This record gives sequence, C-alpha cells and structure tokens, in this order.
Amino acid sequence: MKKFSVVTNMRKAKSLLLKGKIDNATQLYNEILEKFPNNVNARTALGILINNEVDKLVNLYNSKKFAEVISRGKPLISEMNKNEYFWNILGAAYIAQSLHLEALKTFQNVIRCNPKSANGYNNLGCVHKDLRDLHNAKKCFEAAVMLDPKHSDAYFNLGLTHHVDWELEDAIKNYQNSININPLSSSAQYHLGHAFNYLGKKNDAIVTFNKVLELEPEHCDAIRGLSELINFDKDHMLMAHTEKLLRSKNIALSSNAALHFAYAKMNDDVKNYSVAVEYFKKGGQIRKKSIGYDINKDVELFYQIKLRSAKIALNKSVDIKFDNSMQPIFILGMPRSGTSLVEQIVSAHSEVIGCGELVKLNDLTELIQSDSIIDFEGTLREIRSEYLKYVTNKIGKTRFFTDKMPSNFRHIDIIFAAFPEAKIIHCVRDASAVCWSNFRTFYSEGAIPFSYDLGDLVDYHRLYSDLMSFWKNKFGEKIYDLNYEALVADPDNEIKKMISYTELPWDEKCLAPHKNQRIVGTASSIQVKKKIYKGSSETWKNYKSYLSGALDLIAQKD
Repeated sequence: MKKFSVVTNMRKAKSLLLKGKIDNATQLYNEILEKFPNNVNARTALGILINNEVDKLVNLYNSKKFAEVISRGKPLISEMNKNEYFWNILGAAYIAQSLHLEALKTFQNVIRCNPKSANGYNNLGCVHKDLRDLHNAKKCFEAAVMLDPKHSDAYFNLGLTHHVDWELEDAIKNYQNSININPLSSSAQYHLGHAFNYLGKKNDAIVTFNKVLELEPEHCDAIRGLSELINFDKDHMLMAHTEKLLRSKNIALSSNAALHFAYAKMNDDVKNYSVAVEYFKKGGQIRKKSIGYDINKDVELFYQIKLRSAKIALNKSVDIKFDNSMQPIFILGMPRSGTSLVEQIVSAHSEVIGCGELVKLNDLTELIQSDSIIDFEGTLREIRSEYLKYVTNKIGKTRFFTDKMPSNFRHIDIIFAAFPEAKIIHCVRDASAVCWSNFRTFYSEGAIPFSYDLGDLVDYHRLYSDLMSFWKNKFGEKIYDLNYEALVADPDNEIKKMISYTELPWDEKCLAPHKNQRIVGTASSIQVKKKIYKGSSETWKNYKSYLSGALDLIAQKD
C-alpha cells in the first residue's frame, strides 16, 4: 500500500488551486487533516482558502451577481458548515433571487452556528416577513434586539412587521427605538411618518416627513407623502423643490415615479390641470415600466376564473354543512369604488369588527386552481378553516367581521362555496370616476398594477364588469350592489338598506362613519375620516379635455 505523503498532497492541493479547482483542493486538504488532524500547514491553507472564497462571494454579492454567489457557494457548504458569515452571504443571495424557502433554511444555519447571532435572527426575521409569516418574523426580530439592544435594523424591521400587521402603536414604538439608536435613518423616519398618517396624526406625520427631507432632501417618497397631506398654493417651497428635483438626472427610476405623482398632486391643488395630467401620465408610464404590467395576463386570469367557477359548480353537487359561528361580510369591487367608506359604515356597528384588506383569501384560492382536486369538499373546508383561523388570530373570536379586499370580486364563487352564510356588498361607482381615481393614485409597489395606464384601466374595468355580470347571473340578489353616487347623495336611506341586507340589527352609529376610530390602511385613509360628502365622482371632469376621450371608451366597452 502506497504511503500517504503530506508534502506530496500539499503540493497537489496547491496545484489544484492554481488551476481553479477549488472543490478538489478542499477535498485534498480535508484528507490530509483526516489523517493528520494537527497538521498546521494543511489547516492554515484550508483556512486561507475558505476566507478567500468567502471574500470572493462577498465581491460577487456586492457586484449583484447573486446567481453566481449561489452556484459558487453551494459546493462549499460542507466546508463552510460552521462559518456564520458564509451562511449570511448565501442567504442574502437567495433573498435577492426571491428564493425565500432556501433563504429560510440558510439563515437557520446561521443560528445553528451561532445561537447568539443577532444578525442571524434579524435576517431570518426578514425572510419570515417576506413569506407573510408575521408571527415568527416578530419572534426573530425580538430575539435580535434581546441579543443586541443597539441593533437599529432589527428594531426597524420589527416596526415594519407590526406596521404590515396594522399594529401601528407597536410599529411607532419600534421605529422610534431604531431612530434613537440611529438618528440618521431616513427609512425609519419615513415609515414612522406613514404610521402617524394612518393613525390620523396628520401633524405628526407632516413633521416626521419634513425630518426625512432634512436628512435626505431628495427622498421622493417623503415628498409624495407630504403632497397627500398638504393643500398647496403655487408659492409653496416644496413645490419649487420638487420642480427642481424633476430636472435632476440623479433620481432613480422608481423614485422618479413618486416624484411625478407628487408634483401632479401639487398642480391639481392649484388647479393647473394641464400640467397635473402631464405628470400623472409621465409618472404612470415610469411606474408601469418598472412593474412590467401586461393586460393580457389579466385577460387570461379572468378567463380561467370562469373555468374555475364551472369546476366548482360541477363538484359542489350538494350544500356542505359548516359551523357558522363566524360570519364574514365581504366588501368588494373596483379599487377606489368606495369600499373603504362602506367598511367604515358597516364596522361602526357595535357587533362588527373591520379587518381591512385581508390578503388571505386570495392566497388560499390557489388550493382550488388544480385540475385534479381529489377531495373537493375537504379543499373547501381547508380554505374556510385557514381563513377563519387567520382572522381569529388577528382580531379574536367574533361573530361578524368585514374583509374589504376589493379584488375579492374575482373569488365570489369560492366565497359562496366555502362561506355560504357570507354577505357580499359590491361597491359600484361611476366608471369614469373610478378609473380616473385609480389613475391618479400612487399605490405601493406591485399593488393595483393596471392603474398606471388609462388604456389598461379601461380594459381592466371591462373585465371586471363582465365578471360581475357573470356572478350576478349565477348568484343574483345574494350579491348586494351599493351605488357610491346614490350613497353620498342619500346616505341615511342607502345605509339603512345596506344594513338590512346584512341582517344585522339597526345601529345608529352606522350613520356617522367619520366617528369610527378604527385604523384605515388604504389610499382612502384621509377621505373616510371626513363626513360623507358629494362631488368626488365629478372631479375627473376637470381633466376630461386633456384625456383625448380615453375614459369615454368605457361606456362603449362595458
């Protein structure tokens, strides 16, 4: 048997490294250490190799070559098994590639390597948050700040998670903790301003957004936030500052869209409609390009929804008996059709809790998209169980609650199959008014992607109208149509008819939705805190002469 030579194999390993065969060299160093665990030369060489490889991964990551970080990092896993820094870099690359489940496992390895790693818990929390597992996200961020009370990022992320979960007082507390540690954090200040805004603390929000601009004068989202809170005159300093920034070439594309919408709103305030419409259009074009929206995908989606409905009707031959201790009231329709106002009215009732826009039902509809559902009744029971469990975890056990996610109009078949006791209030608003209201609204990234182009909006409204006609033919008066213009013209009568449909006992508080103290987390958060007022469906006419007849097509297409 040939004698194993340390010197010879060290030379081979070095030769392999020079040829770029990192895996083979690593394997050879490990063979040496397996036979001679105390060999200093082999251990030192392996350590240098590992550190060099980690440095290369860091450089690749900083160069945004995330796929290469993953491809080069995977073969090193066995050697880097106890290297906390390696796992963090690999996990960050997985996140950048939207491979969240892989990132989850990777950051769990950080904690395994070092149970006291505040950074590891912070990174793991970010993955849980991205996966909408807010409960575990909070636990991770809380562990991070427990291990490192000066971890400003962990406090900020904990604030964000409470914010997403509409626990705004907790969000504010954690944003402020982050700012106390890092007073120069414009991100924490910006989100603090939004939290104040949603709580109805307008002055605090304005002060906070102005602090953001003191730290970062080109913070376009803070400018847009202020634009929604201030009624401008033509001499306002922020208007001139915004105009100057628009001429700058240093603003990122995504931020530029926010800046255009802000400047459009300012010009709307001073009734300079020709300029306002120009910047709404330019901002929309930038936003649409950034999102990459294609109306044809929604055309296919709505076609598939009708096919799904036929499948549900075919499988659901008999009514399924459910426990009906909780009764949802779904408020749906086009975005900006009055769903926020209607939820304020209904949730003013002493027996109803308003839950806002819940994403859960949309997530659960994926369970019924499969062409081969073996246990149809079991699938419906799972949708119902998971949805009600989600609501219970959010608000506790309650008899009546509202879900005002507008896009749930796409899932009315599933609603009546899984929640036969549910009430559905469909908000209907003048088509031109609702399309214009969407077009001039700057939504969060990815939300309402069809809203940034008037042609897309008209086409999407046609798809929506056609689908609602389809549902009305199937379900008839089980769906209650509430006309927004009729509601604001005669609120007392329309509200009483709507509450009668829900079969709730009458409650006078429903006539004063502006006194409802619940948090409204939508683009309508400011309007719904006012008394019901007329005229909002007429404001689009200020722009009619500048739209080249774009909204006139709705009547022809619907």
